[in-house]
Amino acid sequence: MSITDKLRGHLDSTPAFACTYCGLTFEQDRLNCPACGCDVRDTR
Repeated sequence: MSITDKLRGHLDSTPAFACTYCGLTFEQDRLNCPACGCDVRDTR
């Protein structure tokens, strides 16, 4: 398995959203991070 395949497999299993400030990741689409209240970005 190549490094690219490993990365692709990892990206497929990562949560869909992440906080732009603290980096918390989660599956739910939220306006603000539940931990720090900062903006959330779509990582898909």
